Amino acid sequence: MNDSDRLATGSGALTWDIMSGEQAPLVWTIDPSDGVIQGPLDLCFLNGKLLHLVLKPGQVALLTAREGRRAFFRDGGYLLRIGAGGLPADGLLYFMHTDRTFGISWEQIIPVPHNELCEPTTRLASGSFDVRIESPVRFHAEMLGNRAGEGEDICRDILAKVMPTMLTIRLAHACGREATTAKQREVLAALRPDDLNPDLAPYGLSCTDMRIDERFLNPQQPVPVARSV
Repeated sequence: MNDSDRLATGSGALTWDIMSGEQAPLVWTIDPSDGVIQGPLDLCFLNGKLLHLVLKPGQVALLTAREGRRAFFRDGGYLLRIGAGGLPADGLLYFMHTDRTFGISWEQIIPVPHNELCEPTTRLASGSFDVRIESPVRFHAEMLGNRAGEGEDICRDILAKVMPTMLTIRLAHACGREATTAKQREVLAALRPDDLNPDLAPYGLSCTDMRIDERFLNPQQPVPVARSV
């Protein structure tokens, strides 16, 4: 089409100026198969453009920027201008699925009191557990903010270290000096996912399922903790 068009009428010709509209927005949707935690999406490449953000039920997005600006997006559609008075072009968008879980496998040698003198020994423990994001804002603050790397991967690494610590503390409190294998098996068998939620709540998470590998419950030779000379 030419820059202008002429529409013939009975009294002559009228000139119609053809005006260019806003550039079509970039449509952005989140595919659950790509992970429970996705991003961050760096908005710098969208500077001066429109972003049509579409979040389905259970999906949320969080915006952070160096200038301290923050925004929380619930499910729905958003037409967002990047830069020029809109969202900051130095912003980062994090995406989360609050209706889905992700699993963490862990394995670590943990200390357990074993003999009558309560001298510490160690045993190999391992298992896995599933978590759901209950508070996206708290989860971002504790698990994603100021951390390098992809969101879901770094969260797995952190939580894989948190679980053995929680397990060690619970065994110590529940078993006391009676830290036999039978007593440990009894304590762990009675442990439910909800029992971990007080420890996971500060991270914005809740536990939906957990598994302790049988080799930890079966007898194994404890290894004395090395003493410093």
